[in-house]
Amino acid sequence: MNTTIDPRDLVGKVITHPSYRGVYLVVDELALTDVEVLVDEYVDEDGNRWPTYDTDEQPTGDIVCHMVGDNRRIIVSPDDCTVIDDDDDICWSCGQVGCGWH
Repeated sequence: MNTTIDPRDLVGKVITHPSYRGVYLVVDELALTDVEVLVDEYVDEDGNRWPTYDTDEQPTGDIVCHMVGDNRRIIVSPDDCTVIDDDDDICWSCGQVGCGWH
């Protein structure tokens, strides 16, 4: 039985992802998008309605990561992630999977 990963549970974890083979990724945050929302509505004396809009950030379902040893933002789907539980497997210098340097 497949279990769905809640993206919030991945923040701060080290993962691998098939789109970035051979490197470890650190999950920084949830990916957000700006959504337009109705804030208020002004009605003048003639009955005309004037809506007021603003934007609100909502999660997209994806996660924002960076490769260990790099700072470039990478956005991936959490569905294909594999969480790395053993910190001893991770090379914190180069971020390559299987690095024998550490």
